Amino acid sequence: MFTGPLDHSHCHFPRISTHRPSHARSYGIHPFFVFNGLSVLRKDKPFSLEDHRPAKRAAGWEPYEKGQITAAMSLWSQSGSPHQPDLLPLILQILSERGVEHMRAPYSAWGQLAYLQTHPRQLVNAVFGGSELLMYDLEKVVVNLDLEKGTYSWINKKGVLQDLQVSEDQFLDVCILAGFEYCSTFPPLADGVMSFTFKDSVTGYMPYFPAHHYLPPSLQKGTHDLIKQYKTGFNAVQYYAEDPQVVKTNYIDNFCRTRCAIKYHLVFTEDGEVRPLNADTAPSDIHDFIGYRLPDEVYYYLSRGLMGAQVLNTLISGVLIETPPTGNGESTEYRTFLNQLLDVRTQTLSLLTQPLNQFYQQRKVMSLYWFEQSVEHVMHHHASVPQTGGHHNGSVGVSLLNNVWERTQAWSVGREFVEDEFRRQKVRG
Repeated sequence: MFTGPLDHSHCHFPRISTHRPSHARSYGIHPFFVFNGLSVLRKDKPFSLEDHRPAKRAAGWEPYEKGQITAAMSLWSQSGSPHQPDLLPLILQILSERGVEHMRAPYSAWGQLAYLQTHPRQLVNAVFGGSELLMYDLEKVVVNLDLEKGTYSWINKKGVLQDLQVSEDQFLDVCILAGFEYCSTFPPLADGVMSFTFKDSVTGYMPYFPAHHYLPPSLQKGTHDLIKQYKTGFNAVQYYAEDPQVVKTNYIDNFCRTRCAIKYHLVFTEDGEVRPLNADTAPSDIHDFIGYRLPDEVYYYLSRGLMGAQVLNTLISGVLIETPPTGNGESTEYRTFLNQLLDVRTQTLSLLTQPLNQFYQQRKVMSLYWFEQSVEHVMHHHASVPQTGGHHNGSVGVSLLNNVWERTQAWSVGREFVEDEFRRQKVRG
């Protein structure tokens, strides 16, 4: 790790406060924010893992009522943070108003940043983000930036590999086995402990990796030892193929799919097309570990903030999972509201799928609620499918879905109108 004065002319830094872009520019830094887009397809069964957050939220009220604020805050902090995608439209608006360049990646911002940094023309000079970025083909990642002192710190991947005495492929396996957003912690290591990130798995070797949360010393180097013993992550998971939790979680398949999702991640190219990293060696079944392909036009709308990710994720995965809200959603009124909201979501899905390929028009999509996990609330977004009523969105009839599409398909939104709207919203076209 090296710490020195700021001298990069361009940098991506997702955690720099949005009210200080001028401060960054005073150092010659031109920030370019990259945000996550769609979710990578996961094949684990919905609600297959127990959600402890509602219980922690409910338990927090008891110490709160006794005046034990610290204890209450501790329980609530363990119940999860606000759903970040819900805040993204506001963040994009703030950045646009302040003239700060930004984009939304087709899928993970990590993969998009790797493309920008490793492009032959070096589209950005440095990347600032979490150390998870080292899973991609990046030589170094800026992990700390102090604008007050004018210093920054980075992690050099070559030094990481030398300290751990592993190859790049082995390092990637260490990261996946340790667990992160795409893949849970390897069950034999996670037994009895909370999930941890790869940063913890190398804590004993690399003190400059920030700890995500406490991990027992006996497991701090667990994933690293597995790779040293079995040489590859696949060999390690194969050895434990009969482990009940490995079987239950279908871990071997998840491990392989996650590995491919990182190596062949879909990104925006400089031509505005969506292509995989390492395209020359990419397999033909990318849809199996990333998700079904959408037209480039749809990804563009997503990148510009003209279309939200939720409806696209729902269409690609075929399921909209409704988890408990912050208030736990125990009231009858809230659950009635969800059924009413499903009508609007179905209508939105219909507007999205009508101009798309017939595969998407006829795709079965359903919503699952945490309080009745076995009930499929089918979203009949295709106008030719008759409504059956019942527990789900029976109020949205075929004629209504047809009318909405028929009324809007003839709309002609000219360039002048779009430019006026961009100016009104203070958005750069």
